[in-house]
Amino acid sequence: APPPPTTLAAAEPRTPSIHEPPALTADFDPSDEGELRRRRERVVDALYGDQPHQCATTGVRFKTRAELDKHLDAQVVRRRAKREGTSGSSRGWFVDSGSWIRGAAAEAAE
Repeated sequence: APPPPTTLAAAEPRTPSIHEPPALTADFDPSDEGELRRRRERVVDALYGDQPHQCATTGVRFKTRAELDKHLDAQVVRRRAKREGTSGSSRGWFVDSGSWIRGAAAEAAE
């Protein structure tokens, strides 16, 4: 059986629809909110066409499936660490309270 279709459709050239707004031109007015809200598929394709693989959780896009898989693996590791309570910031570089008190006492004695 052929492989299931992927999201590569974004990378394939499209023919513009009659109802699609025109491409951005020099007379485009960014202060016109109506113009800013219009979806322009050509612009979306130009921005994301070469990044067809998208993470369903974060929305981050990747050029290759391998990059997406690496990102997904990192997410699993982060979620597992959070669930197990090991995702907190490392404070190993802080001195313990006893050392802090001894240091403060020594400094006060000087």
